[in-house]
Amino acid sequence: MRNCIRLALIFLSCAAFALGPPSFVPNLGQWEGEFAFRCQAGGGTYFVTSSGMVMKFTVRDEGGGMRDEHRTSFPSTLWGDGRGETEPGSVRGHVLRLNFVNGDPCPELVGEGRISSYSNYFLSSDSTKWRGRVPHYEKVIAKEVWPGVDVEFRPCAEGVETLFRVGPGGDLSRIVLEYEGLEAPLRVDGGGNLVLSTSLGDLHEKAPFAYQVEGRLQKSVPVQFRLLSESRYGFTCEGADPRRELVIDPLVYGSFLGGEGPDLVLDLAVSGDGCLIIGGKTEADDFPVTPGAYQTETEAPCAFVCRLAPGGDSLVFSTYFGEMTRTYAVGADTNGCVYAGGGGAAGRAVDSGRLGYSVFRQPGGLAGPFQCRWGRVAIQYLSGRGCD
Repeated sequence: MRNCIRLALIFLSCAAFALGPPSFVPNLGQWEGEFAFRCQAGGGTYFVTSSGMVMKFTVRDEGGGMRDEHRTSFPSTLWGDGRGETEPGSVRGHVLRLNFVNGDPCPELVGEGRISSYSNYFLSSDSTKWRGRVPHYEKVIAKEVWPGVDVEFRPCAEGVETLFRVGPGGDLSRIVLEYEGLEAPLRVDGGGNLVLSTSLGDLHEKAPFAYQVEGRLQKSVPVQFRLLSESRYGFTCEGADPRRELVIDPLVYGSFLGGEGPDLVLDLAVSGDGCLIIGGKTEADDFPVTPGAYQTETEAPCAFVCRLAPGGDSLVFSTYFGEMTRTYAVGADTNGCVYAGGGGAAGRAVDSGRLGYSVFRQPGGLAGPFQCRWGRVAIQYLSGRGCD
């Protein structure tokens, strides 16, 4: 009976780790190995260490046995070259190691953005290694890896992204990274992505995007990968203001949205299926709307709500919403319904017959917020006599 209980606890611990969006879990002694944080995302396992990050990827050949999804020991090949690691049975693996070159050998590693979920670990008969309520974090910051440069590791659906923050007066040329375990030299493809060759196929680091904040504006700065050797790379950047922080972030995609008049995005949200929800205000009478949209014509200025496909290459829907209004906040729930909230002129009628009901603004206020939900549920208004 004791063995059965122990196995059940291990299963619950692993299941808790796998639930929810990808996140970093600190190593508080529940795992063996010299790493500070661990994350499972995009088919790989990522280990943050004081010298960089180790990445373990595994694939299961068709017709093979069951993959060990919950392996908790630190792979022994992490301290070798990691080439062509072979898993038992039909599972193949490969290990890459990303090293900070000439950086601080012991940078401070900090988890930030603590989320509500946590994990419990009862992984052996040695109760001194049991850990309870181990927190999860949205990202890990390696501080002052190079003078004035922080490195941020951030999980996403495809894996873990690496972001660099170069403080005022920081030297971008100090950022040098090295990959161990490559099957072929590093190269940059036609899209500006860094190509990593492994025994499992090519992996890609997305083309970088750099920006600086000036007042309330975000100003993009041209940046690209700079190959230093067959295994080392850095960045080249022109036009950056040395007095301001420079942020180098992976470019997920770039899309242009708008008409001939002024457009303003006021809020963004990501739905569970990876679509981007956008809300704001437009003064263009040719703002792109999709066929069958709630409102295809209006008098500017007015609010808009759009939903972009996960790759940003198409509009799932795009609509105007009301006259002389603006969308301040958008969101989406797990059922795919999109929410929008904003403000506009009172006393104007909104024809929501296409959604299955009709609602009119309560007159009497000069301006007030609106709230709507696409999904045939509700449209509501809340307004006073002033601006809300």
